[in-house]
Amino acid sequence: MRRSLFLGMVAGAIAFLCMRSLFAFNTEGSVFILRRPGPSDSAMDQLGYYLWPRRSEGFQEEGDLDGVPLTGLFNFTVKQRREWMVLNLAKFQILQSDTKSAAFPKRVENFFQGFGAQDDLDGDGALNEEMSDSTTEQQQDQETDPETTMHADGGGAAAAAGNGTRTPEYECEIRVFTIWIWPVSQFGPREQLSLESLFKTHPMACLVILSRSLDGEEGEQVLQPFLDQGLKLLAVTPDIPLLFQGTPAAGWYEKLIKGMLDPGHISLSKNLSNLMRLVALFKYGGVYLDSDVVVLRNFSSLGNVIGSQQSDAHGNWTVLNNAVMKFARGHPLMAECISEFAHTFDGNRWGHNGPYLVTRVVKRVRKRFPLLGPWQCDVLPPLAFYPVDWIHIRSYFLAPRSHSDKLRHLATIHQLQTNSYTLHLWNKETRGFAVQNGSILDTIFRDRCLLCEETTLSAALASQESKTPGRGSDLHLDTNSTTVAAAAAVQIPSPKHDWKTDV
Repeated sequence: MRRSLFLGMVAGAIAFLCMRSLFAFNTEGSVFILRRPGPSDSAMDQLGYYLWPRRSEGFQEEGDLDGVPLTGLFNFTVKQRREWMVLNLAKFQILQSDTKSAAFPKRVENFFQGFGAQDDLDGDGALNEEMSDSTTEQQQDQETDPETTMHADGGGAAAAAGNGTRTPEYECEIRVFTIWIWPVSQFGPREQLSLESLFKTHPMACLVILSRSLDGEEGEQVLQPFLDQGLKLLAVTPDIPLLFQGTPAAGWYEKLIKGMLDPGHISLSKNLSNLMRLVALFKYGGVYLDSDVVVLRNFSSLGNVIGSQQSDAHGNWTVLNNAVMKFARGHPLMAECISEFAHTFDGNRWGHNGPYLVTRVVKRVRKRFPLLGPWQCDVLPPLAFYPVDWIHIRSYFLAPRSHSDKLRHLATIHQLQTNSYTLHLWNKETRGFAVQNGSILDTIFRDRCLLCEETTLSAALASQESKTPGRGSDLHLDTNSTTVAAAAAVQIPSPKHDWKTDV
């Protein structure tokens, strides 16, 4: 009897592994999809393999770049993927160099000069493409001498800004970068509210949106309400070769377009975004924000920082994230991340070139050097940038169903507004969900809006697919002082270490 039971359990486990390989659970559509294995898959994967999740209706899959699907490469061999990349290169508008993109360096330079951005741009050298761990040691020994290490302007990406006197309204409080590789039609109300939240907390910020689609007539219409308010933002078509010039990213890019590098079956647009943000921060300095991040507090009190997404039971960080970062121009940690990307790129492992990359680099560097002086960097606990993870974010869309729910919601809102700098919406998981009236996000959205146009608010609170994450109610949140005081007494877990923890 026991023998039969044991054999049955073994058979069941084998069947589960096979089915797990053959089918993939789609968290957005809650469906299983069969996929044909590719010839390059391992022995176990020959039994089956994950199919890329079904794209959401009404929104282009993140694995698409300029309308060209990148999600069908899972059945290709490495050789086929390389050949496919070369054959389809002309279809990727974001990768094309033309008259418009050639003006990228000068447009960014003029934008920052015109608003007197902090940390004037200078330097005219180039990065050593073969930079490795030995370069890291040299940077430590040489105090990151700009003449012997990476040069942040990468061969002309920026020039010295003028030092003329500027009136306060033309001062740039902070540089901020975000990236939008997808069509203008998909830059929706929630993305607009993300920009509003940035300017509400940083009215003197200078925002650069690296985007070809938004750098046109359609994009101008989307961004015009911000410009009408006198806010400083620029949508600019990036020239990838010029942006990467003088960094190890240039060598990686050259191999990619020549078919010498496997692009992998994971979204190339995502991996490009991962690299572009690193280079932008290294060359120009400032803050990088994903387009689905709501800004809750001003960043002026922060130095060079990156946020942890996960921590252990003792409050020690385990996984970092690259959706929100702030670094000074030419920071060696960004240089290390660029080099890591170029030399360890893997387009077949989710997160390898993004969150796990910055995690690897920081863990490696902190073992070798104390992150002080030119290497100074603080890792903030999850509550700072990622107060809720992608698994639990859906609860923020739900209205309270009881008085105790109401108090917990208010306590959470109080904690967010007091202790968090940003709130990541994890759009890949939540884009299809409506924000219910009286929910945490309902309150946050209405509090963080700047233009506060009712049509935009209504659209942002609604869903693009009219899905609801769960049952709710019409119980509204009362934000009067008495209720908030009572809610503040509700115990919400807090980080178990100080705000700023040296890496």
